Amino acid sequence: MYSGVSGSFMGDRYQYPGDQGVWQVEETKTLLDQTQVPGITQEPALLRLDRSDDNEHQHRAGCASGFLAKAHHMKPWISLSAFAALAFVSSARDAGPMLHDHELPLLASPDFIKPLADSFSIAKGRWTPENGVLTVLDLPEEKHIPVLHHKVGLASATIEVEFRFDGPGSFLVGCDTDKHVGRVVVNADGLSIAEDSVKPSHTIAKLPLQVKPGEWHHLRVEWKGEEMAATLDGHELKAQHPFLGTAKARSWLAAGKVVEVRNLTIRGEKG
Repeated sequence: MYSGVSGSFMGDRYQYPGDQGVWQVEETKTLLDQTQVPGITQEPALLRLDRSDDNEHQHRAGCASGFLAKAHHMKPWISLSAFAALAFVSSARDAGPMLHDHELPLLASPDFIKPLADSFSIAKGRWTPENGVLTVLDLPEEKHIPVLHHKVGLASATIEVEFRFDGPGSFLVGCDTDKHVGRVVVNADGLSIAEDSVKPSHTIAKLPLQVKPGEWHHLRVEWKGEEMAATLDGHELKAQHPFLGTAKARSWLAAGKVVEVRNLTIRGEKG
């Protein structure tokens, strides 16, 4: 069994898939530090992944983003240049907690049969619960994608939901203070995490995936402190940024065009 490598470097992409997960590297100006890790060595402008015959090693890379890396029975080596944010991608479809060491208290689990509870507020678009599905419709005259607020500020959160695109679209889960703090974005090209200290949002981790319309997809989003993580159909992405540690006043869902939503749960703890 082998893990693999997937990264963006000066416009080139390397991918080395495996059944235990993959490595993903996004371009940045920061190189790995010189930490010696079994199975991983570094040369200038070169990341070498060496074979590890017997043991699985986990190492938090010495870069500013601090993403989780995993080495497991690597094939001999792959040369890469200009290293950036490193994100571990899990292949387990029933992935459990990513950032939390315990299950957070359940705050909301709407059945989408009855009207939404008062803790929810429709900011943009049309959100219609019916027969267990929340149908989201973009209203062109609003000139903004549909947004649904959950008016509870959470220092730590776990949001799980299933969604389905009706054609090209996007689906987002995020958190705010009086302005945006961070977000997880899903579109036809894959999964990404962004922080909102600047405009437009600053993408700090991304994972190319095929997200097919007309199919239900499972998304789990977590945040805690300066970290945010997401699992889309079993593929895991993590990110870290100081701005993500900003105190939150609410969470939100957003969608582009026509999207259906079901099985939403919001768990969390206030700061």
